[in-house]
Amino acid sequence: MLGDWLQVTIQDPNSDVAASSAEGLVNGFSQARRDKMLLPDDAPVFYGITNTSDYVFYFSPAAIEVGIEVLRGYSTTSCKQPDAEDLRNLKKVS
Repeated sequence: MLGDWLQVTIQDPNSDVAASSAEGLVNGFSQARRDKMLLPDDAPVFYGITNTSDYVFYFSPAAIEVGIEVLRGYSTTSCKQPDAEDLRNLKKVS
């Protein structure tokens, strides 16, 4: 649905594997954004780590468009934009 965000949750009982997968997602997306000569605010992605050590990423509609090829390698869920309070508690992928 147009305007929806995508959520990617990386869960793995082996935290090293989850961290490596999260790093691959961040690096792949950051490279895709650089290739299109965009700044982080042009295609924002936010992330956090849950209390169960899962990595959760929120891709804005602009970020989805930029990183669609990277996202194909991950399980995604459509979601609404996180609210302002949630975004304050998350970090932005730079």
